[in-house]
Amino acid sequence: MFTELFSITDAEMRERYRVLVRLVYDAGRRRAGGRHPERVIRDVRNYLRYVQISLGFVIDGEPLPVHEEPPALDRD
Repeated sequence: MFTELFSITDAEMRERYRVLVRLVYDAGRRRAGGRHPERVIRDVRNYLRYVQISLGFVIDGEPLPVHEEPPALDRD
């Protein structure tokens, strides 16, 4: 999967967005964490919020929040 993000110039922010796209793809198409759909939805929603907040920092010209590892959707 390739995601082009020409309008986001911050490399770390681009990576956070790419991870979000991959999480959504894994949850929707690959059915990652299939035995626990509520947890998957919660994890993706929380990471989406983290990316939204990070993007707000970039727009405001502030340093990005501390890096957080993305959730592992296939955990038991």
